[in-house]
Amino acid sequence: MQVPLLIINGTQDLKTPYELLKEKENQLKQKKDLEIVYIENMGHELYRSDTGVFEDSVIDQIVNWLKKVL
Repeated sequence: MQVPLLIINGTQDLKTPYELLKEKENQLKQKKDLEIVYIENMGHELYRSDTGVFEDSVIDQIVNWLKKVL
């Protein structure tokens, strides 16, 4: 049984670098029911690196994904 997986990655994430995930994206998608969302200027903690403000679109991304998979 495959479990759907959502990965939300910020382009300014220093803990899980955007470039590393982008490099592995096709390989990951072959093995999983996977959706990856990249958010510009967001770091690892869901805050924008350019303003320090919480990235509200993350909530929308999660809700939309849950509606799709549940």
